[in-house]
Amino acid sequence: MARLPPERDIGVMRSPARSNLGLVGVFIVVVLAVAVLDRIGADPGFAPFAIVGAALALFVLVALSSHSRRATDFYVADRRATPKLNGLAGASGIAGLLAVGLAAGAYETLSSFILSGVGLALGYLVLGSVIAPRLHAFGAYTAGDFIAARFGRTLVRLVWAGITFAVSLILFIAALKIAAPLVATLFNIEPTMALYATAALFALASFPGGMRSLSWAQAIQYLVIAIACLAPFSFFAAGGPTAQGAIAEELASALAESLPVWGDSGTVGWALPILLGTLGAAALPQVSARALTAPSGREAMTSMIWSVIFSILLLFAGFALFEFLGEAAQPQSAGGAAMLAAIVATLPSIFSGLVLAGILAALFSLGEAALFAAATAISHDVWDEIIDRRGTEGRRIVVSRLILVGVTAGAVALASLWRADAAALVAWALALAGAGCFMPLVLGLWWRRCNDIGAISGMVAGFGFTGLVFLLQQHLIPDAVVTSGWAGVGAPVAAAAATLLSLVATIGLSLATPAPDKDSQILPERRERRRGRWSTRERPA
Repeated sequence: MARLPPERDIGVMRSPARSNLGLVGVFIVVVLAVAVLDRIGADPGFAPFAIVGAALALFVLVALSSHSRRATDFYVADRRATPKLNGLAGASGIAGLLAVGLAAGAYETLSSFILSGVGLALGYLVLGSVIAPRLHAFGAYTAGDFIAARFGRTLVRLVWAGITFAVSLILFIAALKIAAPLVATLFNIEPTMALYATAALFALASFPGGMRSLSWAQAIQYLVIAIACLAPFSFFAAGGPTAQGAIAEELASALAESLPVWGDSGTVGWALPILLGTLGAAALPQVSARALTAPSGREAMTSMIWSVIFSILLLFAGFALFEFLGEAAQPQSAGGAAMLAAIVATLPSIFSGLVLAGILAALFSLGEAALFAAATAISHDVWDEIIDRRGTEGRRIVVSRLILVGVTAGAVALASLWRADAAALVAWALALAGAGCFMPLVLGLWWRRCNDIGAISGMVAGFGFTGLVFLLQQHLIPDAVVTSGWAGVGAPVAAAAATLLSLVATIGLSLATPAPDKDSQILPERRERRRGRWSTRERPA
């Protein structure tokens, strides 16, 4: 095997941590400089423009400073991501999921927002305790590697890759639909050009180094979100004024017009929204991929715990800021776009820029992770492991980057044509992930008798049912083709029913068909003790 490139050749700087934290320091200096200019009478419209521009530049530079030349870096960050680094990255992903719903007006009440957050946090904890340690024991790059190794059929990998790609693509489009209008408003560019530019920035986060770049980018985005919450809160807690000028009010008005508003769809109790978040978050491909970047199964579990802790801290900071600004904003409706626009109008221009930078950081964290997961489903699970099994390491990474660009271009084309609500897309992506992936993955990890036929049936049944209801809800299939009224079934109900269907199909057909061979029945921790980890084969560059 050819000698792997030395560590110093992988990043622009010898220490990515030092260089990336240095870039954060430069960002803070830029914010302080803009604050000074704003204080001495600069154009009020300059501050939001400059701060958001500096934040976007920060994300790109962090990704570039963490580029890689090895497959282990590109797909699993060389399994060196510490629990706290993974926790920061995972928490920014949770913030992104919540930010889409907040900006799109999905949360009609505070309780609905809290239920979504609780569900996502429980999903991370379920992943960390039930899935991540055993999945990590296989030493794979993706959950698709485990599925293929556990059940031993190419068809299983293809079905898993198809579900992963569909879920991740939907999440990527949802993030684009919120972030692109914000970019267009802030930088005063055409919506189409803003869509292209935003998608390109999403791709740049993982293009240089894959998961290595993505991990650092998401961690830094968490810090930007935290600064966006804590800096305005500290200012107003110290008695700072909330007066705002006409420029910021115009920005808020344009923001309200550019963001979509999700109408009131009612609530389905409290259990189903929590169940949707739990199953969906535990089965999201970008979240399970993060667990595989940890050095060990124990640290993978710890990573998920840190993600929840950092998310709770972020939510407390956000709630504190909203409490200070809620009465001053006096929103006329509970819609997320109206609330967001009212709060931006309340803030001084320097802090409105920080809040918008924080919102974009959350959206970018979600979109970047979803894009990388969608591209990996094709580049690794299909191209590397099925089509080009003898490809060199260098060629694999080149193909991965080309596929990343191709998926980005396809998503941009689809996003411009698909008039779907972003918050609804996130809800349905969680439903599709939970219904299609959760039960086959958990049963494959914990139940020896589960076989390939049961796993395929469970994935197809759960994903197929949810996908059918989703297409009906999006009016891509006429109601009359199936039966009237199906389009009114929401994502939480569809996810619950489809997950039960997936469970029955997986268990029933596994018991009704021959048992898997003895080697496939060995569970991950026993296989690790007896034969060593199931490492994905390493091929020379």
